[in-house]
Amino acid sequence: MEVERREGNLMPESRAILLIGCCGMGVGPLGIFLAGMGHRVYGYDDYPISSVMDRLEAAGIRKLDHLHGTTVFDEVILTRAVQYAPERLEQLRKRFSGAKIYFRGDYLADLAKSIHTVVVAGTHGKTSTTAHLIALLQHSHFPCSYILGGFFANDVLPAARFREDAKCLVVELDESDGTMDAVDPWATVLTNVELDHVDHYASESMLKQAFLSLLARTRKASFVSHRACQTLDLQDGSLSSQLQVQPALEEAPLFSENVQLAEAVARWLGMPEAGNRRSLGCAVERRQEMKQLGDGTWIVTDYAHHPGELEALRQWCETRFPQARFHWVFQPHRYSRTAALKSAFVDTLLPLDPIVLPAYAAFESRIPGGSASDLHAALLAKGARSSHPRTPEQCLQELCQRRKKTARMPGQPEVMLFVGAGDIPLWRDWYVKGVEFPNLSVDQRWLKFFEKRPGMQGSRATLAEPLRRKTTLNVGGAARCYMEPASVESLQLAVKLATLQGLPVRILGKGSNLLIPDEGIDALVLRLSQPCWCDWEQLSEGQFRVGAGLACKRMSRLALEAGIDGFNFLDGIPGSLGGALWMNAGAMGREMADVVVEVECMDLHGRRLRICRSELDFSYRSCANVKDLIVMHLIVQGTRADATVLENDLKRLRQQRQRSQPSEPSAGCMFKNPSGDSAGRLIDAAGLKGFRIGGASISRKHANFLITDRAMHANDVQALIDHAKNEVIRQFGVELEQEIQCFNRITSSNPVRENGKLTPTLP
Repeated sequence: MEVERREGNLMPESRAILLIGCCGMGVGPLGIFLAGMGHRVYGYDDYPISSVMDRLEAAGIRKLDHLHGTTVFDEVILTRAVQYAPERLEQLRKRFSGAKIYFRGDYLADLAKSIHTVVVAGTHGKTSTTAHLIALLQHSHFPCSYILGGFFANDVLPAARFREDAKCLVVELDESDGTMDAVDPWATVLTNVELDHVDHYASESMLKQAFLSLLARTRKASFVSHRACQTLDLQDGSLSSQLQVQPALEEAPLFSENVQLAEAVARWLGMPEAGNRRSLGCAVERRQEMKQLGDGTWIVTDYAHHPGELEALRQWCETRFPQARFHWVFQPHRYSRTAALKSAFVDTLLPLDPIVLPAYAAFESRIPGGSASDLHAALLAKGARSSHPRTPEQCLQELCQRRKKTARMPGQPEVMLFVGAGDIPLWRDWYVKGVEFPNLSVDQRWLKFFEKRPGMQGSRATLAEPLRRKTTLNVGGAARCYMEPASVESLQLAVKLATLQGLPVRILGKGSNLLIPDEGIDALVLRLSQPCWCDWEQLSEGQFRVGAGLACKRMSRLALEAGIDGFNFLDGIPGSLGGALWMNAGAMGREMADVVVEVECMDLHGRRLRICRSELDFSYRSCANVKDLIVMHLIVQGTRADATVLENDLKRLRQQRQRSQPSEPSAGCMFKNPSGDSAGRLIDAAGLKGFRIGGASISRKHANFLITDRAMHANDVQALIDHAKNEVIRQFGVELEQEIQCFNRITSSNPVRENGKLTPTLP
């Protein structure tokens, strides 16, 4: 896909630069580098990670919570993931029509034209090799700039650094998307070449040719590992008479070979021999990351997601933990990779008897033969004792059983490896909580999982949370798990974990038009009531960005104070804007469909989505294509009007509502109006005004309103609704469609009540 190309001096005048996907391991460090150059850098990510955002803000990058602001950007740099969402790219091009749009790889290619650039390339091992080279050069005070493709563990060094006096720029290159083809480096470091990224390279020969072309374009020198020389059939001088290919190093394990490469390049750059130190604390996050638990076991997390990387990790582990007992937990990454390399995966994993987790698809749709189930079946066919848990809790139980089956020798280390490039840290963290709190129930562990977790600041999580007082009907039981997330990150984490565990997710707004069963809800109930979901911002004349948790009545008042017409109808709707969108709520001849421009949502895998007005499936009291999504923010549009006229119109609407609607607590209308008629008229004609079951009755002022006037049960409400519906069918042959929404009833096989509260357990 074509993108802009930038030429020129490495130190141009300061520009406003927006990074989209700034928490990505490639884009974030590039932003740190650009901020160091003196540019005004802004960062946004659909998947914000507080630990990364904190680093970026510390480097001077301004965090954006959304992309609807008024800042004018000169350049926009995108993560490569956007390339696989053409509609998203088109949205961004329209939104930032005055800016030049780049992908990260092409931006780096242009930087390489302005300074001697050393690129580190290869199928894998790039980040570790680059990190070691950077650490060596920094230790010896060699003047260089650099951009790593990750973050140093414990922030021993920043992920990127710009120096005006730099003799060279060290950059980790990405071959996965083809942007490597635009780079003309001064020097190249090539770690290895193995078939990968089959979504871009149709064959191994295409991949080889891409790396051979990179070496051919290298102007000064190339440092090629022993294994890469063998794969590419390279000899000294085999590329061109001008190109000096350094003698291949002796064959060594991949990790050791990467260290040797870094040291060879550092010496070639002129680093003093005394600066050659192999133990510089240059570990990178999620690369051989180690933690020892209280029971003495080691947890090792690694990014390995290719057969070659898995084999290198196995060799490293056997050296680092001699005589240890290992337990491998592997998450396949992408269906295309798993399908294309399945045979190699089986050969590598076969002696490890791995626990194979569900695949992390990234941007891909499912490909036949590429799922984790397919890999697991192939392992079983070869005689492996692998297993395939579907939830983090099942994974925890499987690991505990494996540990019990084989007794450890005294002093023998035990190592649990969590390996993969997807959401493997989430599975690891659930296991760690299980080890730390072995006597807790699943739900209690769920609570511990979020306790003091980064990104959860300000969020509230509880078990068996009573929901009665959170609804306008004031009935119903408790939620099995309950959370009030305080950020996009905490919401994503809660949704991801619930989906992985198979726990249904329900959204609770202001609790209007909602019936909760007396038995409670066997689900995670999320309430968007924290300030970040109730915010509002005027973007332009008549246009607002508003949180889904903002009360409809509050939105009406804000628009009136701003002199914007179109929102007075919301004044009498008791719910939140998210719920109003979900139901396409309306009153006095207007509805949400009249004001919505765009909706920001999250699906149940934690992915953020943007749906424009033309794509929203509005109908009478429904917006069908947000039913299975979590509405987070809305862009709404009104028109400029005279404040006095708006105030008078609001008074008129309120008077009209007071004359026609009850003042007692209610959930609004029971039924949608049938075509060409009124539900209230039909219920009235059936003689049901004032009809009561328990504490629920039909309003005498408006027959379609159900009101509550004393202690009652959810069963009373549903019985009254059913009775009204049946009577209208019997007397008039019209079937009314219920408008009051009902959460599912409890489904756990063994709910237990303690002190009147629901404490269900997993079936």
